[in-house]
Amino acid sequence: MGPWSTLHQRRTKAHICLGKIFDISGQRERAVNEDTQAQRTRDNTQGAQDEVGTLLKTPHKEASREAV
Repeated sequence: MGPWSTLHQRRTKAHICLGKIFDISGQRERAVNEDTQAQRTRDNTQGAQDEVGTLLKTPHKEASREAV
């Protein structure tokens, strides 16, 4: 794996993370834009494309902060 593929993976993950942040903050339109950008990379490292597919259908919700 060369440096370009690592950069590509990080870019995909960055779009996914930004999309989640926008969803949590109530900015669904911006979240969908970031998820779409992640989808366009076509990088499926660690199931990234499956995650994006789910996020495009259902907004991300913040995990509960309650102690288990």
